[in-house]
Amino acid sequence: SSAPIRVAREHPGMRWIDSTRIAVETSGFRFGQNDRLETVSADGSGGVQPLGTGGMFLGRSGDGALVTGGLTGIWVERTGEDRKSLWNDAECGGSLSPDGSWVAFHRHEGTQKVVYVGLVSYPSRQYRVAKEGGHHPLWSRDGRRLYYAANSAGPVTSLMVVDVRTEPSMSFSDPTGLSSKSCCSRSTRIDSMT
Repeated sequence: SSAPIRVAREHPGMRWIDSTRIAVETSGFRFGQNDRLETVSADGSGGVQPLGTGGMFLGRSGDGALVTGGLTGIWVERTGEDRKSLWNDAECGGSLSPDGSWVAFHRHEGTQKVVYVGLVSYPSRQYRVAKEGGHHPLWSRDGRRLYYAANSAGPVTSLMVVDVRTEPSMSFSDPTGLSSKSCCSRSTRIDSMT
């Protein structure tokens, strides 16, 4: 019998790469220290293969670069080059747009978490999503919406959504809160929202 694949104890950052492979942090360290980002087949065949230097797999950029995120930033790694920081003040990973061009992330500004969208190829181009702030953004599967959790002082918060337009320039609709009827009715599958 072969040894089990070891993953990070907390926040292992597992994400699907495609229909057969999973990207996973394969270390025992906490909070992104000395992580190794590797890939494994979903059926366990082929062993563990190196993918990048660490962080949570967010996806591939439009030009094929590996995009990763962690508790302390978002990075891009191109073949034959060292990992480069895109945003060192981004928190908790991020979400890469389906076309690989944009990353949605949040950062702290004063006492508030704020959602931004940044262009992978030009990290200085960052756009604040909503003046009210929020955190943990997620792109829809078609890239036309962005979901995020609203800032809240209590243990429960609202799920918000904005429409996203990238042409002729980046713009966002006013945020709308999703109700339980629009989000989770028996006739609506969660993945149909994204």
